[in-house]
Amino acid sequence: MNIYRKNTNEMLGRYQRHPRHCSGTRVIVEQAALFLQMAPQQSIHLFITATTVTDLYYITRKEKGKETALAFLEDLLQFVDVASVDKHVIRQALHSEMPDFEDAIQAYSARQETITIIVTRNEKDFEQSGLDVYSPSSFLQSLQQANG
Repeated sequence: MNIYRKNTNEMLGRYQRHPRHCSGTRVIVEQAALFLQMAPQQSIHLFITATTVTDLYYITRKEKGKETALAFLEDLLQFVDVASVDKHVIRQALHSEMPDFEDAIQAYSARQETITIIVTRNEKDFEQSGLDVYSPSSFLQSLQQANG
């Protein structure tokens, strides 16, 4: 079974506009929607971390309200699993060579779940993660090429 990983920006892009991402919002939304649509068809197992869940809740609640945020998370959890973040993951991230601590948590959480690929628009910060790193567009392109 193939296992892949998404981060907060890509998951949020599926649902709403966010000021930091306005220039490419339409593309982000289209890519995220296509990714979530293709996952079950391609036997792709999607994971996010608990910190992604809390980030999504905070941002969505602030922009759209509590009930909408909760409904969004319920909907999202139909498509993704939540990867574990425990003391071991935190300690690995603390001693990581990765430049960003939060990214290191995601990378080590992915590795703990035997995830080999991370899909993110923040490719540069994951170069030292030991994972195969794709942008959403390059990952979708590789899926489409693999399926002819």
